[in-house]
Amino acid sequence: MTLPTPLTEPLCTLLDALLPPSCLACGAPASPDDFCGRCAESVEAAPTGTVACWAYGGAVADAIRACKFRPDATLADALGRRWVARLQSGACAPLPTVDGIAFVPAHWRRRLARGFDLPAVLARHLAAMARLPVVDALGARRVAPPLSAGADRALRAVAVAGRFALRNDVGARRLLLVDDVRTTGATLGEAARVLREAGAEVQEAALAVVP
Repeated sequence: MTLPTPLTEPLCTLLDALLPPSCLACGAPASPDDFCGRCAESVEAAPTGTVACWAYGGAVADAIRACKFRPDATLADALGRRWVARLQSGACAPLPTVDGIAFVPAHWRRRLARGFDLPAVLARHLAAMARLPVVDALGARRVAPPLSAGADRALRAVAVAGRFALRNDVGARRLLLVDDVRTTGATLGEAARVLREAGAEVQEAALAVVP
């Protein structure tokens, strides 16, 4: 399955000049910001010290849900570009020193239905910016059950227990593990556990974090 490939910086600059960025949530003109004025009112920065772009909620939640459940590969690519741009501008916590970028995988049925895997798209953009390899280390054994954003940590921990399996050897590499949304940390934690048990040193990052 082909995932959206990060565009080169000169091409991105040219496209932004010819086609000013649109709001990630509603599609209205948003230059020079990620969201239009109306949607921006509901956007909050991620908690200090997290390698994340935004707090999850409002227009940010709308954009991520639209990307995943519409689904919209162009929007997935735009989210990856905007995350990298915010990292480069210093709007997020700096990237830790790592050897590669891993990602929390969706089950193959979800990837087939959507045509892409948002965490994988984010990882590819981040890796291209940091000039690091993407490490395709994990596979999902089952489809994630539907859980509301308000589901507590214990419920999520039970839901994701044993969900991931090692797909490729990671050795003792230092990895940054990427997901689209960090809610309670249960999903990232379970994926990180598998990588750590395989010998990797793991740090976590997300596009958005539930406050």
